[in-house]
Amino acid sequence: MLSALRSRGAQPGGGLLACIIAALVGAGTLAMRPDLTTAQVRVPEAGSVALRDLRAARSTRVTDQAETQRRRDDAAQAVPVVYDHARVAVDRVARLLREAYSAMAVEMQAIAEARKSLQDRIDGSGDSDREVDYSFALAELNNRRQRAQLEFANSLQIQGMPVDFDALDRLGYRTEVAQVLGDVLQSVYERPVVESRQRAQSRAVRGLTLRSPRQERFTSLEALDDLPALRKRLVEVVLSRAPQLRSAAGSDRVDDRIGRSLAQLLGHLVVPTATYNAAETADRQRLARHQIPVVVQNIARGEVLVRRGQEVTPDHVLLFKQINQQGALAAWLVALGAGLLIALLVACVHWFALRHMARYRPDARDLAFMAMTLVLHLAAISLLSGVLDAVAAQRPELHSGLLRPLLPVVAGALLVAFVLNGTVTLVFVVVSSPLIAIASTGDIGDTLPVMLGSLVGASLIDGARRRTDFLRAGVVAGLAAWGVSLGTTLIEGGAVSQEMGFEGINYVLGGVLAAVGIPMITPVIEWVFGYMTNLRLGELSNLDHPALRELALRAPGSYHHSMMVASLVEAGAQAIGRNPLLARVMAYYHDIGKGLYPEYFGENQRGENPHDKLKPSMSVLIIKKHVSEGQELARSYGLGEEIIDGIEMHHGSRVISYFYKKAIEIAPEGERVDIEDYSHHWRKPQYPEAALLMIADAVEAAAKTVDVPDPDRLRGLVQKMTNKIFAEGQLDECDLTLRDLHKIANAFHAVLVGIYHHRPRYQEPATKERRDSNSSTQHPKPDSEPTPTLDPTPNEASGSDDLRRLGH
Repeated sequence: MLSALRSRGAQPGGGLLACIIAALVGAGTLAMRPDLTTAQVRVPEAGSVALRDLRAARSTRVTDQAETQRRRDDAAQAVPVVYDHARVAVDRVARLLREAYSAMAVEMQAIAEARKSLQDRIDGSGDSDREVDYSFALAELNNRRQRAQLEFANSLQIQGMPVDFDALDRLGYRTEVAQVLGDVLQSVYERPVVESRQRAQSRAVRGLTLRSPRQERFTSLEALDDLPALRKRLVEVVLSRAPQLRSAAGSDRVDDRIGRSLAQLLGHLVVPTATYNAAETADRQRLARHQIPVVVQNIARGEVLVRRGQEVTPDHVLLFKQINQQGALAAWLVALGAGLLIALLVACVHWFALRHMARYRPDARDLAFMAMTLVLHLAAISLLSGVLDAVAAQRPELHSGLLRPLLPVVAGALLVAFVLNGTVTLVFVVVSSPLIAIASTGDIGDTLPVMLGSLVGASLIDGARRRTDFLRAGVVAGLAAWGVSLGTTLIEGGAVSQEMGFEGINYVLGGVLAAVGIPMITPVIEWVFGYMTNLRLGELSNLDHPALRELALRAPGSYHHSMMVASLVEAGAQAIGRNPLLARVMAYYHDIGKGLYPEYFGENQRGENPHDKLKPSMSVLIIKKHVSEGQELARSYGLGEEIIDGIEMHHGSRVISYFYKKAIEIAPEGERVDIEDYSHHWRKPQYPEAALLMIADAVEAAAKTVDVPDPDRLRGLVQKMTNKIFAEGQLDECDLTLRDLHKIANAFHAVLVGIYHHRPRYQEPATKERRDSNSSTQHPKPDSEPTPTLDPTPNEASGSDDLRRLGH
């Protein structure tokens, strides 16, 4: 199992995965500093003076009841009171007024006719004995008039209120008059009316909500009328409608008394259109109270609760009692919750990513590395958080909320992104962010700044090679985390303070501290897990490396071939979004095994070919051996597993076709040549960089055989070699798509065209060397050079010619 943690590509079994999760849960829980102590402190008496600093004996979380109640009271007071606005009340009053006027008009007409008839009888009779009967009749008519007036008041629901009926009788009770009065009511009800502005003002400290059946809107008291002000305005409105009233009454008798009596009547009829809804207001205030969470105060072990010489208040006594009530069981429950959170996060996110993210395929080494990084990161954050708490306790002006951004909360994500790929980093960030937030601030609500800062920094540090790359990633990650924290603070509080600027500086400093530490810890990661990071690849890309110097000295042709292949694979890796530095370094070292027997490889031969004296079976063994010899050399130089994989996989299981065909040609008739004897037996490329190396190795070797390397022939060559390797099944075990192969072919073609580009032909040769007319290349063979002569004259003449040409 331990060897699998240093091997590339080792698939994690169920047992290994369970062990990693168990170790992560245990170590991660302890790293989050659950305080399991049972120590208690003596509760001081209220009013006493502390003779020494009174500190908390344990880390815990206590509820601040006074602050919770204050916040809930503020939330309830901030709720606007609810008033129900019913415009339909005005229409109802106008209708009642018309009905009352109509009924009163009929009754008053009848009384007037009865009075006239009685008066005629009195005038036409001279009998004094009838006067008593007439008096009773007149009294009955007056009583009838009073009953009509009472019925009029009852129908308008103004019984008991003073009404000047004498003035109303003078104007009459025509329905047209009632219609004018209804219009007056409609005009004065332009705005909602409350019963008393003073009472409404005492209720609606923060404004009020005006609710109607169709809508609900917030308004202020200035947008409302009250009944006293409305009744005063009625006098002016009624008097201004005097012409309409004269026309409606059919009389010119509309004086000031009649106008005031009508205003008095309408004043009794006006009602509030906005009424206070006490039940709805109470429900909304109750809901606002419930939405305010209980205020929890984080108490760190050793934190000073009462300083020496300070008076102990009842709040201090309550705080000590709450701390003592938090027994060991509560602390163990906190630890259990942390372990459960870690287990669920790791298992669920890992399972989801395996099912739905094609590029998330971590091996056992990757899982172990991420688990160790998370545990160490949690431990470091918890330790530094304790240090900051101690500093804040000694310096009250530097409260912990201001110092928390200094914590390198993005360090783990940056390290994983630098060592592994972006998909794995995304999973790590999702799992680690809530845990880091809890370890740093004790509040899972701070997950968002940690997550966004980690994602931004990880995207910038991926592929970093220079020191400025790390610095930029740290600065931008800190700015991103600060931006998220600033946004959430503005949403919650809505205020800007000077501390926000200091927090931004601390966030940037925390990001820089996290980023600059990556190069320092990377060598340890490389040694423990055997990873090949960009920093290590940058060291191996130095052409002064002993292995490359030895190859250039012993096998210059193979060295040149490796440099050409490196150019090809780097361009191909950039085209498909893989690691170009890894591909280039793999190409540098893929043929270092040829340095032991350079003369047996065509690019190093200058004359006699030793294979001409060997059987094909022996030649094949020598060709195959350069892979195993290269692996041994790579191990001796400590090049790393990725480079060794490149040496092994760049031939895969391909057939050495030249010697296989040669063996068939010289084999006796009827003898079968086994193709397996003439094939490589190495692993096929397991990842794209190794596949790029295999294709580039074949393409570069084949390109040297093209007589006229024009762009079209080079394109055909690249396509032919790529299709051939694909058809042989050499790419079956790596995740290259057909689209990737198309991009690779285009990138290789561009590089080859740049290498074999056309040069203008000079009128005179630049050298005086003779070319072999039978040679298929432009390079002179050593055995075709002219034999030097003792007569220097021709050479001297041509040499002077050349000198004049060069100095022209």
